[in-house]
Parts: sequence; structure tokens; C-alpha cells
Amino acid sequence: MNEFTGKATVYDKARPGYAPAALDYILGLVNNPKAVIADVGAGTGKFTRLLLERFGCVYAVEPNADMRSKLPDTVTVIDGMAEATGLPDASVDAVTCAQAFHWFDPEKFKLECQRILKPGGRVFVLYNNPVGNYRHDELIWYRKDDNRSDAAWHEREERLRAFFGGNMARTAFPNPVCYDAEGWLAYMLSHSHSPRPDDEIYERFAEGVQLIFERNHENGRLLLQFETVVYTA
Repeated sequence: MNEFTGKATVYDKARPGYAPAALDYILGLVNNPKAVIADVGAGTGKFTRLLLERFGCVYAVEPNADMRSKLPDTVTVIDGMAEATGLPDASVDAVTCAQAFHWFDPEKFKLECQRILKPGGRVFVLYNNPVGNYRHDELIWYRKDDNRSDAAWHEREERLRAFFGGNMARTAFPNPVCYDAEGWLAYMLSHSHSPRPDDEIYERFAEGVQLIFERNHENGRLLLQFETVVYTA
């Protein structure tokens, strides 16, 4: 998981949070504010912090040291993988995974969830999916295989259906995000495939990001439409 090394600061600053209604939905299904939650692939804790507001005990499992450094002090942090969390057998009421499932081995992750979940426990996979938003024509030279394409989302959902089985539920909640120019640049630099400041193409990439902002902003603010999608079974 070295793809995010050196990107924890921009990730924590600029990646969108998650729709509060998605947390309400999960809390309603878990139906126990004292539940023990394992947030797997926790990153910098964008979703972990929201879980801490709703549940009594949260474990944050994250293999990348740079990302772990941003996790809140109030959470129990575990240097572990989705396929080997290090948690005891039957120790958690629910497993959550926000914006990270595509990095996992689904079959091994499923086995690990079955091992650490208490009887009747559930898994929740979340994604902030862009809805419409802006074409990135200024960056076609850099990233031709746009992983936000319809085909990529379809493939991801097929993997999720295979993971959850025929009873998978998909529930979406609106989650708009507004950026100023600085925040928009940080957001675009927070992705695993984005260049770092010491890369040769960084300046050209940053210029393209600025052009996108200038073409689309209104009064210095760029509105992006996302939806927080929760998958479970």
C-alpha cells in the first residue's frame, strides 16, 4: 500500500467525507450504539471519525504508516491488512470499509470478516461515487484509463455482488462537496495515481488541475456532486 505514502496530508484535507445519512443507515442496521466496529482500510480516518461519534468502540485497521499517522488518538489503531487484520476471532459486531475495497483480495477479505465477526455481524462497504461532475480534458495526456468510467464502476459492483452474494443491498445518499482552488488541487493530488511534488510532470499536472477549476468554478467555488453508496447484505 505504498501508493499513498506521502499523500496522507492532502488525502485527509481534501477527500470528501461521507453523508451523515449513511451513518444513520448503518447505525439503524447494527442497532447497537455500543457495538464494536472494525474499520478496515481506514486510511487517515475520514470515515473512522464518524464511526467514533456513533459507536462505543472502533478499531482502525490500516497498513500504510503515513496514513495511520493521521488517525485520531481516540481510536485503537492496528497495523494490519484487510486479509489479516490481527483482530481476535468473533471480536467485532460489524466491519466497515470506506473507499478501499478495490485494494483488497475479496475472497481472503471475506474469510477474514467471517473470522472476526460475531454471530449475526455485518459488513458494510462504502464508496463516494462521483455523479456527473466535470470532464478532465486538460489531464487526458496524463490519465487516459479514467477509473471513474462507467465500465470501471460496473466492474467494481460486480466484484461487490460476488463478495456479498445475491442478497446485496445498495443504498445511495447525496453527498455534495464544494472546493476552493487550493482544496480542488489537494483533492486531485490525493489519488493513488496522482503525481507527487518531486515528480517531473507535477507542474504540468497542477496547471491542468487549475485550468479545470477556472473553467468550472462559480465565485471561486467548485461544486462536486458525490453520492455515498453503502453496500451490505
